[in-house]
Amino acid sequence: MALIKAVTAKKGTDSKGDETIIAIVTLESGKSGSASPPPSFFNGLSEVDRNHLVSKSIKTINELLCDKIVSLDSFQQAKIDNELMSADDLDKESVLAKISVLTVSLANAKAAANEKNIPLYEHIASLSRSHIKIRD
Repeated sequence: MALIKAVTAKKGTDSKGDETIIAIVTLESGKSGSASPPPSFFNGLSEVDRNHLVSKSIKTINELLCDKIVSLDSFQQAKIDNELMSADDLDKESVLAKISVLTVSLANAKAAANEKNIPLYEHIASLSRSHIKIRD
């Protein structure tokens, strides 16, 4: 078990120098994972709209989503994703919700991979294998 100790979000910059979100999931062991949304989520937005969306997403993560998953087992990715998507005050269809949930979910997956001392792709593969039935 790898219990989630804290979830935080802050402003950062992407490879183009534009503002973006950085979500950090920290586990009880001290291991952590961080993630940012893909730049394509912001395509078509003006700089003002992008910066406003980044600020609102950081607030959503820090004030709403963090409480949904703190103390949960980081290895239970499906449960964490369901908790994030079931946040009461979140408009499930909004860009804000999609960016916030995706960023925290990916940060959690990275934290879980770091806890196991394996690359992220191996951790994700292990999650998908657990749902595939193999015939003999």
